[in-house]
Amino acid sequence: MTLPADGDDHRLPDWPLGPYLRRARDEAGLAIAEVARLAEVSHAKVRQLERGYAVRDGRRYPVGTTKTTVERVARAVGADVAEALRLVGIDADDPRAPGRRARPLDLSAVSDEDLLTEIARRLKARHGG
Repeated sequence: MTLPADGDDHRLPDWPLGPYLRRARDEAGLAIAEVARLAEVSHAKVRQLERGYAVRDGRRYPVGTTKTTVERVARAVGADVAEALRLVGIDADDPRAPGRRARPLDLSAVSDEDLLTEIARRLKARHGG
C-alpha cells in the first residue's frame, strides 16, 4: 500500500495537534531541535507530531504517540498540556495508562496482505534479517 504523495492527505486522519504545537513553537521562537532537547524526544518525533505523519520507506503513515510524549512536547513549547491531550483524544485526568497510545489507528482501508507484509518487514528489520 502506498500512501498519498505530499499534499494529497485525503487518506490520512485529521491531526489537529500539529498546527497547535507548531503555532506554540513559533510563538516561543523555538527550533525543532531545541524543542526535542527540552522535551527529551527525538527531533524526528517533534516533526511527526507537527505534521501528523511519519515517513518510512518513502510512505506516509499516521503518527503514533503516547500521552507522555504529547505532554513533554506541549510543555517544551509552552502550550496548554490538557488542550494538547484533548486534541489527540487522551483524557488528561485518566491515571490508568499514562503512556497509552492516542486514538486507535483505523486500518479498515488497509488490506490484510499489506498489513502482513509490513509486519514481516518490521520483524525482519528488527531481527537483522
